[in-house]
Amino acid sequence: PKSNDFIARKIVTLGQVGEDTAELVTALLANQNSDGGWGVNPGSLSNPLDTVLALSGLNAGGVPQLARQAAWTYLTARQNPTGGFNGRGYGTGEVWTTAEVILALLPYRSQGNNEQVLEKAVQWILAQKRWNGLYSDGGNGAVETAQALRALTRYGATVSFGRLLEQQKTDGSWEGSVYAT
Repeated sequence: PKSNDFIARKIVTLGQVGEDTAELVTALLANQNSDGGWGVNPGSLSNPLDTVLALSGLNAGGVPQLARQAAWTYLTARQNPTGGFNGRGYGTGEVWTTAEVILALLPYRSQGNNEQVLEKAVQWILAQKRWNGLYSDGGNGAVETAQALRALTRYGATVSFGRLLEQQKTDGSWEGSVYAT
């Protein structure tokens, strides 16, 4: 079977080009765990990263708000006291996962306590800014920074892309990596 991550990303991609995603949405909803979250594969333990990716797929797939409520509840209950979210459920937070949660919850910021969850997450990301101007929790600085800036900008925070742009190599890449670029 396909991973939940694969199904969710396929929904987002096909939805962007106007393709029918109903069958994929049905499969993704069927893979939701009883705690409201998703794991990497059907039947795996839920974690915030795979849940936020699934929620992004459901958002793109036009699933009614009520069907997404359990995912919101799962995610908001997994926010660390510091405001960050962990991809696999341990540690104080990850920039990438926290940024993904912000992006997925933004359309529903007025629902329940989402505004407070978002504000704490934004403050946590802002606190991850390092001496070199990049946002990182120890991972890939350029990738994490780009995702953090995307989330912060969509949230409405005032940010600068200058330090990220300064990291670009003369060959046009970041960190000499296809992935980072």
